Amino acid sequence: MAQATIPVPVPTRSATRTFKRAASALAWSGVVLLAITFVAKYVVFYYRHYDPVSIDPYWPRRGWLFLHINGGTLALLTGPFQFSSRVRNRNLAIHRWTGRVFLFGVGMGIIGAAGLSLTSTFGWALGYGIRGSRLPGW
Repeated sequence: MAQATIPVPVPTRSATRTFKRAASALAWSGVVLLAITFVAKYVVFYYRHYDPVSIDPYWPRRGWLFLHINGGTLALLTGPFQFSSRVRNRNLAIHRWTGRVFLFGVGMGIIGAAGLSLTSTFGWALGYGIRGSRLPGW
């Protein structure tokens, strides 16, 4: 009995490398686009409507709020560049400085979030959930 075989084309090494690069570029573009969309939708509002009426519950604590927003935005927009091997391999100094800026933004965001949670006026349930039930002195 005779058997017929059909040769299956095997992708070459350069074709798979090109596909991986394209997929990686598409994924990172999505991440950066998502970060920019988040900033445009949720962060810009607080700068465009800086008045007691628009941000009523946060107005007395606006310093903590803007510290949290600015730090989070800084971390959100510089974070993806820390994962870029192209930036890291080509210029290590830029990679290190963006890492420092990222950590500074995270620190600002944490301090702002802690200030907001400690001065919460939204009732005991939110304060209890944010601060935790087992922390001494809270």
